Amino acid sequence: MKNQKLGTGLAHAALLALFLIPMICEAQEFADLQSSGNLHLRSYFIAGNTVLVTANETGAGGTGGGGVGDVMLNQMYGQYMLPQKEKSKKHYPIVFVHGGILSSKSWQTTPDGRMGWDEYFVRQGFDAYLADQVSRARSGFDGRKFNLVRAGVLPPTEQPPVAMATDQVLPLHPA
Repeated sequence: MKNQKLGTGLAHAALLALFLIPMICEAQEFADLQSSGNLHLRSYFIAGNTVLVTANETGAGGTGGGGVGDVMLNQMYGQYMLPQKEKSKKHYPIVFVHGGILSSKSWQTTPDGRMGWDEYFVRQGFDAYLADQVSRARSGFDGRKFNLVRAGVLPPTEQPPVAMATDQVLPLHPA
């Protein structure tokens, strides 16, 4: 009975999505937008920890980058776009948060080349903020352990796991 309700709910959600797709696609037509003037784009980093790394940690002994030096770890990259015209500006910003194995880049464009949701909402008068979560995309990640295992300094059992998404969705509560 529980699986039947879940299946019915998923079927309703799929039908709703199929109904809304044409409207969503049409909503992003550039000609339908009213100009908010020029757009102001800025980016920033929220600082993490500066760590001195060795040549083994940077991978300099193998195929990797530089030598001994400081790297920034646990930082977060963000960017925002603001409409120039104040009179058409809305009073609250929109913050886009990516999920899964994505980055904020997924809000900046569509697979078929149309503008992304961030620009769409800025052109509607909203401030739009994007951020790459820590250890993803432009926020980088701490690769020191990977390089130390590769250099033979740490045993392979110390290799951190790498999470990967698949095309299979696992149930939240297995039966």
